[in-house]
Order: sequence, then structure tokens, then C-alpha cells
Amino acid sequence: EAHNNYFASLKMYEGIGNKSGITMSYNNIGNVYLIQGKITEARQQSQKSYTVNFQKYFQTFFMFAV
Repeated sequence: EAHNNYFASLKMYEGIGNKSGITMSYNNIGNVYLIQGKITEARQQSQKSYTVNFQKYFQTFFMFAV
């Protein structure tokens, strides 16, 4: 059930463009996969989280650099 809730929150955060929430949701989904022993899926979710967080960082950086 946690898995479904995390995916629902991911969709909600994606819908409103909340990158922090998206990052957190990917991490949570990855943790569920890790607990289930699904290492490949957990790694994929962690990579997605990293990518979104990286994009968020550079958007903030360039916003203040201008």
C-alpha cells in the first residue's frame, strides 16, 4: 500500500511541478523497492531522484547567477 501512496504523491507533485516533492517521492519509492529486495528498481528510482534534484539545483543557481 505504501508503494501505491508514494506513486500517487509522485503524480500529485508532478502535476504541480514541486521538484522537492518529486525528489522525495522517488526516494520513498526506491526505499520500498529496496525493502522488497528489488535492487535494480530501487537504483532506478534513486537515479530519477538525483536527476530531478540536480535540475532543481541548477535552476536555482542560474536564477541567482543572472
